[in-house]
Amino acid sequence: MRLAESGAAANAHLHHGAAPATGAKEIGALRKSKGAGFEPAFLNLFIGHQGSAVEMARTEQSKGASPDAKAFARRVVESRTAEIKQMLLLLNG
Repeated sequence: MRLAESGAAANAHLHHGAAPATGAKEIGALRKSKGAGFEPAFLNLFIGHQGSAVEMARTEQSKGASPDAKAFARRVVESRTAEIKQMLLLLNG
């Protein structure tokens, strides 16, 4: 998905039980971030994005029917949770 197309995709994203997708407003704010302010702005935005992926994957794990999709969801939860922890360390370190 390209960022410019995020409006329609955000609505589809919500139907999966997750938070809205990163949209033009969030990307615009990130573009305005300069210097030392960029990294925390980016990390906070991406933490939210990855958090939404974890939420959707957990929904698939609990309500999904396909064993393959549930296995993929487990890997998403594990990998994205690890990424979130790393980003939080960068923010707080």
